[in-house]
Amino acid sequence: VIPMDLKHKIAEMIMIGFKGETLEKNSPLMQDLLEKNIGGVILFDRDPQTFELNSRNIHSPEQLNKLISQLQTVSENSLLVGLD
Repeated sequence: VIPMDLKHKIAEMIMIGFKGETLEKNSPLMQDLLEKNIGGVILFDRDPQTFELNSRNIHSPEQLNKLISQLQTVSENSLLVGLD
């Protein structure tokens, strides 16, 4: 059994990606940020599977700023945010 503090330390080293331009209230991402102490997120302007522009997380500078603010507000820690 892994102690909870060790699980939190491990989770802080994990960076996850997700689909969507906003943070939905009951999304798996919200649960990960609140419960698992995830350390970072990576945001894409193109979906890596379809290569469609503006189809994953980034649509405009204003929307991106709002999304990052939402993510930082929900996270217990200061998130590392990567952009691709």
